[in-house]
Amino acid sequence: MTRFDLLRCLIVAACSGGAASLLVLALRRPLRRRCGAGVAYAAWLALPAALLAPLWPIPAPAALVWSPMPGAMPDWAAAPAAQVAVGNADAAGWLLALWLSGASIAALRILRRQRRFHRALGHVVPLGDGVWRAQAGVGLPAAFGLLRPRIVVPADFAERYDRRQRALMLRHERVHIARGDLWINAAVAAVTCLLWFNPLLHLAAARLREDQELACDARVLARHPRARRAYAQAMLVTQLAAQSTPLGCHWGPPHPLLERIDMLKHPAVAPRWRHLGLLLVAALTGGSAAAAWAAQSAPQAAALAAPAGSVTMEFVARSGGRESRFTIVEAAGQPFSATMFEDGARWRIDGVATVGADKAVYPGSDDDTVWLKMSLLRDGAMVGQPRLAMQSGGSGRVVQEDAAAAGPGKRLELDVRMTAAR
Repeated sequence: MTRFDLLRCLIVAACSGGAASLLVLALRRPLRRRCGAGVAYAAWLALPAALLAPLWPIPAPAALVWSPMPGAMPDWAAAPAAQVAVGNADAAGWLLALWLSGASIAALRILRRQRRFHRALGHVVPLGDGVWRAQAGVGLPAAFGLLRPRIVVPADFAERYDRRQRALMLRHERVHIARGDLWINAAVAAVTCLLWFNPLLHLAAARLREDQELACDARVLARHPRARRAYAQAMLVTQLAAQSTPLGCHWGPPHPLLERIDMLKHPAVAPRWRHLGLLLVAALTGGSAAAAWAAQSAPQAAALAAPAGSVTMEFVARSGGRESRFTIVEAAGQPFSATMFEDGARWRIDGVATVGADKAVYPGSDDDTVWLKMSLLRDGAMVGQPRLAMQSGGSGRVVQEDAAAAGPGKRLELDVRMTAAR
């Protein structure tokens, strides 16, 4: 994977993930009111579906159009090195460095918060059955730990809560562990680090944690429908922490207490509405995945469909106020030809694309460099022999004028994007 491929993946993931986040953010409250908190929480499955769908391979088309060039190519040894144009590999490198710096800073912030939380617990004492007692009392109980999950309760757990409340709170944390919420929170943290530049994903992560707690409350109360009052009282006497662990599940913070207590007043959702909601979530998840997969750009599809050893060249030619767009797929090292603007000044490109190092001409090239050597002819007369060098997936520009001609058609602007298929 080249640096351009990585940048394209990040941009596609940010766009598809942001679109899915907007959709779920708009639907989560109506789904919760009508179909229950568990259905609203399940709607967030649309987000990983939209993020992962663009990675699904694109099927190759039934046929490809090839454009062989009749005749022999001119002598490229005569082309001056001064006409070499370099693609945007340097810009891609700087963008990747910026992305990596932001992702590293975001990851370090999460690890710092997690470490601060562990230090605040103080000395922990095992109580049995996966439960530990901490010296601290703020922001607990909480569940954390991916490989060896544990539940940590506050130092005054036995004094602050009665027996029924303690059982309900431990059941709440065990539901988190059983549903895999700890792994989900770790995956959400990883996505927000990788796509740190998309604010929608940070907003979605916060709302997902809220829906996670509400769904867990609903699951516990479905098993203990007569415990609503004790459940609410346990929430009210919990000491809220200013900052929670990003990789764990808290009983209290940072979730809206009034919203959780208000949910306790509503009766249980009828099974038919819950089943209908799950069908809607399945349709939402599948639709998000299909839309994200279909939204991949045509150049990416053409590059993946091209045979190994070929080069896909996407041209945008402009001359005299006119524009021509075309794509040529040709085996590396094989000549091709294309004619543009038949009505008026007739421009023609005779070219050949190669893949590999050409350090004698361009010292910065490497084995992933794609070379395009061209002869530009206007009305059959040779005008110039420019060259383009870029990383696979990069783009470059050539501007050529016919000094012997007059009028707007004497100038040709040529934008080229090239992708090599391995």
